[in-house]
Amino acid sequence: GGRQFHVWGPAGYDANKNYPVVLMFHGWETTGPDFQAWFEQEKYVESGALVVYPTADQSRNGEWDLDGTSDLVFFDDMMKILADQYCIDPSRVLGFGFSFGGKFMNTLGCKRAGYVKAIAIGDGSDGGDYKACGRLPILFTHRTQDTDERIEWARSTRDRWAGLMGCSNTLADGDATHNCKVSPGCKAPGGLTFCEDTSIIDPKIPGYDPSWNHTVMEEYRLFTWKWFNAL
Repeated sequence: GGRQFHVWGPAGYDANKNYPVVLMFHGWETTGPDFQAWFEQEKYVESGALVVYPTADQSRNGEWDLDGTSDLVFFDDMMKILADQYCIDPSRVLGFGFSFGGKFMNTLGCKRAGYVKAIAIGDGSDGGDYKACGRLPILFTHRTQDTDERIEWARSTRDRWAGLMGCSNTLADGDATHNCKVSPGCKAPGGLTFCEDTSIIDPKIPGYDPSWNHTVMEEYRLFTWKWFNAL
């Protein structure tokens, strides 16, 4: 259908080994290759997975389809091609979305739970209709200083998922280094981890741009992979 995705394989790729797949969904008004050039998630997976950068339909201004099924069909077709061309572990397909891509993770996680083992949302929030959702582990990482996607929007999305998966309203301590909380009691295989990045980017840095606060810092990119890999 003219859609594209770009694959970054691990160093020393072994055709006899089944690799996890980390799907990287970009923000709006950009492409998979542009996202890769900035985010470079393949550096953080330490050759432990195939990292795939899909590109949203450019006729939609680079926005993922939150209301229809076009990008769910794209996901299905993409996974068939990946399975034909590479040695992948179909039980370990992992989705990450940044910003608008994070919004799409709600749709993908809801409608393709079971095909996607887990999703991670980086500085994203609500998206999709949440109808007939499955359950799966979800990681939120969000900068408290983000003025583009506000932290309270992400908290609201977390709470919505907590209701869908029967999680407790009382948060428990998680990874203290990354300021994470977990929602206990989620119905299996569901789970919620919510991490707030409270670091402040120094405005005295030459070339400082306030939009830098709408990002996922490098240590949280590595943390996301470690969270995925531990599942």
